[in-house]
Amino acid sequence: NGIQYNLIQTIGARTAVDIKVFQINGVSYMAVANSLDPSMPDNQRNIDSYIYTYSEATEMWALLQTIATRSARAMEVMSYTLSDGTKATFLAVANFQDFGLDLVIFATTSDLYIWQSLSQRFQAFQEIATVGASAITSFTSNNQLYLVFGSQANYYFQFFVRTSLTLSVSSSVYVLSQAGTSPSFVLVA
Repeated sequence: NGIQYNLIQTIGARTAVDIKVFQINGVSYMAVANSLDPSMPDNQRNIDSYIYTYSEATEMWALLQTIATRSARAMEVMSYTLSDGTKATFLAVANFQDFGLDLVIFATTSDLYIWQSLSQRFQAFQEIATVGASAITSFTSNNQLYLVFGSQANYYFQFFVRTSLTLSVSSSVYVLSQAGTSPSFVLVA
C-alpha cells in the first residue's frame, strides 16, 4: 500500500500503561501513566507519570511536568463547563497500589488534577479513595460529569500481616458536585 511510518522521536516512560493525547486551547498535550520502574529495587511503583507538550515549530514533544502516581494504571482527560461558565479540564489518574519497603496495599487514593491556565500546568484538585484502581472513564448525563473507577483487586501485605487476594472488588461512580464554594467529585449513592 506504500504507507510507511518513520520514527521521529522517543518519549521517556517507565513501564507506560496508558497514554492520552488531548488539546487545551489549541495546544496538544500527552499524558503518560507510568506503572513501575524496573531499574529501581523491587520494581518501584511509587513513581512519577509525565505530561508532555507538543511544539508545532519543532514537531517534537517536550516534558512539561511530572505528577506523583502510585502504580498508575489508567488516565482520563475531561473537559467540562462549570456552573459559573468556567471551562475546566481535569486529568484523573487510576492508582493501583501503594508500595513501600515493607508494604503493599491496594486500598489507596487515585488523583484528580485541574488545568491552571496561568501556570500552564495541572494542579492537584482532589484525592479519591479507590481499591486496586485499574481502569477509568468519564461520561456526561443530564449536564452532569461522571467519573468511573474500575477496581481489579484488594490486597494488603506488611511484614507478616497479609490479607488474601480479593478479586471481586466493586467499581465506583462519582459525580461532579458544584454545591458549596468549590466543585468536587462525590460518590454516587
